[in-house]
Amino acid sequence: SVPIDCLTRKIDLSVSPLVLEFGSVVMGERKGMRFKVNSNGALPAEFSLLGPDGERIPEAMGNSPPLDSTGHTSLAVTKLPSAVAGYSVVYIDVVFAPMHVGAFNRRMILHCTEATVPDIELEMKGEGENVPIYVEREVIDLQCCLLGKLYRDVVVVCNRG
Repeated sequence: SVPIDCLTRKIDLSVSPLVLEFGSVVMGERKGMRFKVNSNGALPAEFSLLGPDGERIPEAMGNSPPLDSTGHTSLAVTKLPSAVAGYSVVYIDVVFAPMHVGAFNRRMILHCTEATVPDIELEMKGEGENVPIYVEREVIDLQCCLLGKLYRDVVVVCNRG
């Protein structure tokens, strides 16, 4: 007698990591990370990314991430596959580009088109920081100046980075 183990073909998705921690990113700069979508089942799965209100998240075109609800560029999905084959892996690339100072927290849902597969909640966290450049003296006083004369002073620009 030979033992035979039979399983039904199914869709079994997992995502790692569930939380992307971008850390502190200086305004005007970008930091990219990725989610790994793993298919542990034999059937292929089609999926999409949804926002917290159920709206579909578009893929960013080129180097310009889409604007968020406040009109600031914060987060862009730059590589968004729409399906994963059975027993394979795909990656979702996400870019964080803060345009204002402060904490950033956004949730997304990985929604499979098959109704029996539960949604997977993803979270992105980061913080926008000020540009690390400042001047040593904010005010330069040249006293009285005459028209047609040349006056000079030194402005020292420092970098905190």
